[in-house]
Amino acid sequence: MTACDPASAASSSDDWTVSALYTYPIKSCQPIPLTSSPISATGLLYDRLWMLTDAHTGRFITQRQVPRLALIKVAINPDSNTLELSAPSSPALRLPLNPQTTDLGAQYKVRVWYDDVYGRCCGEAAQ
Repeated sequence: MTACDPASAASSSDDWTVSALYTYPIKSCQPIPLTSSPISATGLLYDRLWMLTDAHTGRFITQRQVPRLALIKVAINPDSNTLELSAPSSPALRLPLNPQTTDLGAQYKVRVWYDDVYGRCCGEAAQ
């Protein structure tokens, strides 16, 4: 049995244990450790809902290209309903966790690997 075989896992008598649970709100930035998480239609709530993009090429940016992304700490603050980012030698950035469409920039095409998806800028502070 492999971990990627749901049919075998469902019929197995082996016990499974989740030893750690993380969400990555911003692709390629630091994760947030969790003890539990609500599940949305696409997986863990807020997991990989945001990404960094190159404004000139429209391509998403990963740690493969910019290893320093691993230094960006991400936190979800439910009290202020914000996504908070911090990195060495940079001012902290707070973004609305659930922004209104009117708070976002125009929709534009973003290339993620071989797929085109649509994204929006999270506001002037995020540019």
